[in-house]
Amino acid sequence: MVYRTVWTEQALIDLREICEFIARRDAQAALRLGEAMLARVEQLPEFPFMGRMVPELRRNNLREIIYGSYRIFYRVTI
Repeated sequence: MVYRTVWTEQALIDLREICEFIARRDAQAALRLGEAMLARVEQLPEFPFMGRMVPELRRNNLREIIYGSYRIFYRVTI
C-alpha cells in the first residue's frame, strides 16, 4: 500500500504560527524546530503507524507524534 501525507490548511497555519512565535526570540531555533517537525511528518508515508494512538480518542487510525512539547496529530486512511 502506498501512503501520502496531506496537510490540512489549519495544520500549516499552526506550524507557521509556532515557528513565528519562537522566531521572535531565536530565529535559528524556530528554523530547527520547523525542519525537525517536517522531517518527522515526511516519514509518515513509509511508516504510517509510527506514532502512537491518541490516548484520549482510542481510535487506531488517529495517531500522534510527540515532538518536544508539541503533539502532531494525523489520521491514517486506507
